[in-house]
Amino acid sequence: MAKTKNIIYISLFLLLILILWAGLFFLSGPSTRQLPSVEDSYDFSGVDFDHAIYITAPCWESWPEKLYAPEMLKEAEASVPQDTLDYNKIQYATHRLRLTLPPGEVYGISLYSTDYSMRLYIDGVETVVVGHPGTTREETVPQMRDGVYYFQPAGETTEVVVHSANFVHEIGCRPPVLTIGTADCITVHTQNQNLKTGVVFGCLMTACLYHLAIFLMDRRRRDSLIFSVLCLLLAYTSKDFPALLFLEYDWLVAVRLEYLACILAADALALLVHTLFPTALHKWILYTYLITSIVYGGIVLTFDSTFFSRLLPVFQVISSIMIIYGFVRLAMTLRQKKLQNFLAFLGILLLGVSVLIDFVKNSPISAIGYSGVISAGMMFLVFCYTIVLSVEDTFIRRKLDEVSQNEREIRETNRILERLNRTKTDFMSNISHEMKTPLAVISNCAGITLQQLRRNALTEETEQNLDDMQHEAIRLGKLVEQLLAVAMEKERQLTLIITDAATLLRRAADFCAPICREQENQIAIETGPERILLRVNADSVFQVLLNLITNANRHMHGGTITLSVRAEENENMAVFQVEDQGSGIPPELLERVFERGISGDGGSGLGLFICEEIVREHGGVVGIESGAGGTTVQFTLPCDKGGYNHRQNNFNDRG
Repeated sequence: MAKTKNIIYISLFLLLILILWAGLFFLSGPSTRQLPSVEDSYDFSGVDFDHAIYITAPCWESWPEKLYAPEMLKEAEASVPQDTLDYNKIQYATHRLRLTLPPGEVYGISLYSTDYSMRLYIDGVETVVVGHPGTTREETVPQMRDGVYYFQPAGETTEVVVHSANFVHEIGCRPPVLTIGTADCITVHTQNQNLKTGVVFGCLMTACLYHLAIFLMDRRRRDSLIFSVLCLLLAYTSKDFPALLFLEYDWLVAVRLEYLACILAADALALLVHTLFPTALHKWILYTYLITSIVYGGIVLTFDSTFFSRLLPVFQVISSIMIIYGFVRLAMTLRQKKLQNFLAFLGILLLGVSVLIDFVKNSPISAIGYSGVISAGMMFLVFCYTIVLSVEDTFIRRKLDEVSQNEREIRETNRILERLNRTKTDFMSNISHEMKTPLAVISNCAGITLQQLRRNALTEETEQNLDDMQHEAIRLGKLVEQLLAVAMEKERQLTLIITDAATLLRRAADFCAPICREQENQIAIETGPERILLRVNADSVFQVLLNLITNANRHMHGGTITLSVRAEENENMAVFQVEDQGSGIPPELLERVFERGISGDGGSGLGLFICEEIVREHGGVVGIESGAGGTTVQFTLPCDKGGYNHRQNNFNDRG
C-alpha cells in the first residue's frame, strides 16, 4: 500500500515538473511563424506584427567567393541561385535579402552566426561584425555570437546584406536564418529565450554543486561525483558559454572546449549508468566506447577544426549505437521491479532521446547541443535522479528507524536482564542469610545435645533440641529447593495456609530460647484471650520472627524480648510486635534500616530487608521505633475469617 502511494506521489511530482517545464518553454509572448520560400524578398505589407515574429526561409541571393559592399551589388554580376550552390565547397560569400516592411515601426532582427565570421549591413549601414570575415584563412577571424539588431526602415524596401566566411568547417557559408519582428516583440522573444537559458543553466549548476557536496560528505558516493560532472559539462554546452562571458575570445580554443565538454558528457553518462547499474552494461563495450571517446578527444586537442569536425558524425553514430544499446540493457533491469531503477531508467531514457534528437538536428552543421533539446532532457534526468536520492534516503531512514527500534528493544532486554540478574543476586543473598539461621540453630542444638550425651544426662530439653534440629533441617532443605528452582529459572512460590498467631509466637520463642540464653536474655509472650487465625506462609512468618528476635538478642544483654500479637479493630489484620530493651538504633540509620545492606553493627544488613519483603508480599506493612530504652518492630499480617480452610494459593516472590 505504501509503495503504491509512493508511486502515485512521484508520478504527480514528475507530471508537475513536466507542466512547469512546458509552461517555461511556452511562455506568453509573440507567436513564432515560419515563412515560406520566395525568390529573393519578402513583402510584409498587411502582416500582423503586433502578436507574431517571423522566421525566414533560405531564400537569399548569393554571390559565392565574393565579399561585396552593399553599394557594389548594383554593378555586380547576377547572383547564383541557391539550389545550384554546393555550400560545402564555398568558404566565403555575400548574401542579400530584401524586406518590404510597414513604415513607422522600429524592427528587430535576431540571428545566430553559424558561419563563424559575419558582417551585417542593414540599408547599406554596417550594423555588426562577428569576428572578421575575409577571403583567406589567414585574414579571417572566426567567432560565434547571438545578436539582436534594431533598425527603422529608411524606405519601402529594407536591404539586408551579409558577408560570411568559414575556413574552419566544411559546412560552408550558408546564409543565416533571420527572425524578424517589431522591436517590442523581438525584445520579449529574446527575454524569454534568455530566461530559458538562465533557468537551465541555473538548475544544472545547482544540481552540480548539490551532488558535489553529497560526494564531499561521503566520498563513497561516486555516482554523485559523476552526476555532478555531467551537470557541469551540460551546463557549459547549454549555450555559447564563452560568448556569454567574453566579447572577444579565441574561437578555436572555445570550439575545442565545446567538443571536449560534449565528449566528456557522453563518457560521464555512460559511467553513471555503469555506476547505478553495475551489471547493465558489458564492461568490454563500455571500455571500448570510453577508449573511442578518449581517442576522439585527443584528435580534437591535436588536429585542426576542419579535420575533427569532419569526424563528428562518426562519433555521433557510435554514441547513438551506445545509447540504443544502453536503453536495451537498462530495460532489462526493470524486471527487478525497483522504483529507483525505473526512475533512473526514465531519466536516462529521456536524456538519451534528447541527445539523439540533437544529433539529427545538428548533424548538417557539425555543431553540438545548440538545439536546446539536450538541456531539456538533462533537466528531466536531474529531477528523476533527485527523486532516486529521495527514495534511497527514505529507504535508509526506514532502515535506520528499524535499527533504532531494534537497539531500543535490545537496551530494554538488557535492562530487564540486568534487573533479573539483580533480582537473582538479591535472592541468593536472601537465601544465604536465611540459611544461616537454621544452620546456627542446628549447630547450637547439636552442641547442647552432645554435652548432654557425654554427661549421660538426657532430659526433655534433649528431645526438644533434636526436634528443633529436625525442623530446621527440613526448613533448610526447602531453602535449597528454592535455590535450585531459581537456578532452573523457575519462580519461587509461597504456599499460604491457615495458622494460629499465638502458635507462631510460641514456636519462635521456644526455638530462640537457647540462643537468647547465651546473652542471658529471656523471651516473653503476650497474647489476648481471642484466637487469631492467619492466612500466611508459616515458614516465612517464622523467619521474620526469628530475624527480629536474633536482632534484638544481639543488641541486648540480660533483658527481656517481648513478643505480642493482637487483632485490629476491623479484625482484618493481625498486628505483631517485637520489643526489646537494648541500646536502640542510631537516628541516622533509623529511616534506612529496611534497606538492603544497611547495618549498624557490621552485619550483612539483610535481616530487616528480608523481613519487610516477606511482610509486604503478604499484604502487610512493617514499622520500627527506637530510642535509648530499646527498639520496637511492628508488622501486620492478614487474618483469615473463614475458619480452617486449607486451600493453597500461590504467588510470586518479589525477592
